[in-house]
Amino acid sequence: MAILVAAAVGAYALAVSLLAPRLLERELKSMLEPEAGISLTIDSVLVNPFTLTVSVTNLSLIGPQNTLQVSIEGFAAGIHPASLLERAWILREVNVIRPRLDLRNTQGGAAEISRLSSAFRRLLARKPSLANARIARLTIHRGELRASLRRDSTGGEASLFVFHDLEFAAEELSGSVADNPWSISATINGDARLDARGQLAAGPDATTIRFGVAVDDASVLEPYLDAGPGFTWSAAAFRSDGTIVWSPDQARVEASLHLRELDISELKDGRSLFGAAAVEGVGIVFDTSSLVPMAVDSLRLERPWLIVEQQAAGELNVPSWLQALWFNAANSPAWIENVDVSGGRLVYVDTRVSLPRELRSDDVVGMITQRGPDGEVARVVSMTGRVAETGTGEFSAEWLPSRPQGPTHAVLNVQQIPLSAVSPFVAEVLGRRIDGGNVDMNLRWSIEDDELVLENELVVRNVQFGTSVANAASANLDLPLAVALLEDGSGVSSLNMPPGRRPATSGFFPGNALRDVIAGYVKELTSTPFETLAMLVDRPGIDLERLAFPAGSATIDDATADKLAALKSTLAQRPGLGLIVHPGYDPVADRKALALQQIVLHVVLATSSGPPGQADEGSIDFSDVKVWTVLDEFSEQRLSASQRATTNNHPSKDAAYYRAVFDALVDNEMVAETALNRLARYRAQTVISELATSGYGINRIRQGEAIDATAAEDAAVVRLGVWPLD
Repeated sequence: MAILVAAAVGAYALAVSLLAPRLLERELKSMLEPEAGISLTIDSVLVNPFTLTVSVTNLSLIGPQNTLQVSIEGFAAGIHPASLLERAWILREVNVIRPRLDLRNTQGGAAEISRLSSAFRRLLARKPSLANARIARLTIHRGELRASLRRDSTGGEASLFVFHDLEFAAEELSGSVADNPWSISATINGDARLDARGQLAAGPDATTIRFGVAVDDASVLEPYLDAGPGFTWSAAAFRSDGTIVWSPDQARVEASLHLRELDISELKDGRSLFGAAAVEGVGIVFDTSSLVPMAVDSLRLERPWLIVEQQAAGELNVPSWLQALWFNAANSPAWIENVDVSGGRLVYVDTRVSLPRELRSDDVVGMITQRGPDGEVARVVSMTGRVAETGTGEFSAEWLPSRPQGPTHAVLNVQQIPLSAVSPFVAEVLGRRIDGGNVDMNLRWSIEDDELVLENELVVRNVQFGTSVANAASANLDLPLAVALLEDGSGVSSLNMPPGRRPATSGFFPGNALRDVIAGYVKELTSTPFETLAMLVDRPGIDLERLAFPAGSATIDDATADKLAALKSTLAQRPGLGLIVHPGYDPVADRKALALQQIVLHVVLATSSGPPGQADEGSIDFSDVKVWTVLDEFSEQRLSASQRATTNNHPSKDAAYYRAVFDALVDNEMVAETALNRLARYRAQTVISELATSGYGINRIRQGEAIDATAAEDAAVVRLGVWPLD
């Protein structure tokens, strides 16, 4: 009996040891070669009939034209005895030693993997024993994966992607599993370390993989993820957690992402243009059945930076994908619902001119929200931060990505911005650099009928101008005068400028339009200074430039006194402003008034009818015989025969006749130019003296050149000018 048992065991061991390996090798070849066109070679297959273990050495799969190469140095599997009862492969433990997959011909290799996968699915459908197989534990030791991957489909240079020292472990694998754990570790391209773990759930309709993956040097992925033409990127590390659901009709990934030390730089000079100390994405979804390739619920950027270079009108030197993400929702690579920014830095650089222009904002905190799909997609922006080191700013806007020329509505409110930081943006328009002072700005702009409309309120403090900047556009701007007209006793200037308009196609950044509006405002302000002063005393209709006097007189009447009172108030509010008083006279009205005064004086003296200092036209009695005698004498001496003939229209020499003689003497009386100039000076001195009563001396009020003027209603006029104090 013992001999029979021994013989049976020996026969069993011999049959299993000799026949099983050949059957297994033939089965493997019949599975792969006809189905997928894959050639299979095996050095040896060993089966231990007593421990029910299978060992395979040097297994190789080679696809057509070497497009797929798979090799396994060693394979060992333990078969559970229950396999015979359940008529399905139940493996206790499977160990794969030094597997190697080479996909360096990307397109062909990918095609062969697809063919191999299809063949394997057909095989499972045909062989229930395989379809119902279970593996208690699967481990892979020191594996290697090599692949040549391209950034795009244009046939560009492929980059080699290598996983080596790959370790994999999974438990309880079968055609239908729930939450079975797995783990992977590997070195990528000799530098970065990959660690991943998760759970696997497989069913008849879909496979679900929950994962957590970490790479300590994400820059190894740079050759395979495009930063855009002319740009490169790097990152220190990334971590991702999520779920993959894979079915025959759909692949969907839901994940979170944590990325550290992201940096996007220009290839030509290595300058960093965009990045963040940390990027955290929540609610990231990739769905092959969706019209949007990627959707993100929330993206948090910690200490990000963005350098925007404007190289030409409307042309920004930023990666194309970033422009698409912001400006063009239809071509955007992702739908990002919310972006949360903390500790950010934004630098705007204008490289279009020789004078450097750079404006920087730090400690930026805010939110960017993408709204839709009701109506047109809009991005709503709200940000706060430091501007130009010492200032603060708030920015809010609604931006339509389909209208990159500008936000539909936007408000920028900044406080205490150093004017030296603003100077490069306005110096070439204003004609002077600004070396000192600060400014508060409240800027509102919008798109209306394809025009960029700006409304601006500026408060400028203690402005100090520097050297001149050669620019023809600034030749007519008088900046010192503008400051004198605006600056109060505390050194504060308030500008509430009228809305400015320009075509919206000129670029989304409103700096150009703002410069034009400021230049236009300064030019208008300095060309009509007295309108500004009238607004200062809340009397927009008063003409403070012209001071009227009675003809032939330097006496201040009530109307002129009222204007002088208003001027005193403006001088008190504008300590940097001086006045120029131009002596003025009317060559017609004042000449006649002075001639009248001279004839009256002569008549009064000749008739001794009163003190000369009190002589006026009303003091002459044209019915007095003595007055007749004097006027007859003056007529003979001073009037020509033709002039005297004009008085003969009266039938008798009565009061009316002598009044006509008097008028003829006045019309004929010579008035020296020196007398008119003297009257003009007296008027100017009267004005200066009146203003001096309020404490404004020669340092602020000075006399200018005389001006000839013809005033309405026979009133002589003194005209005023303004000048900035040094």
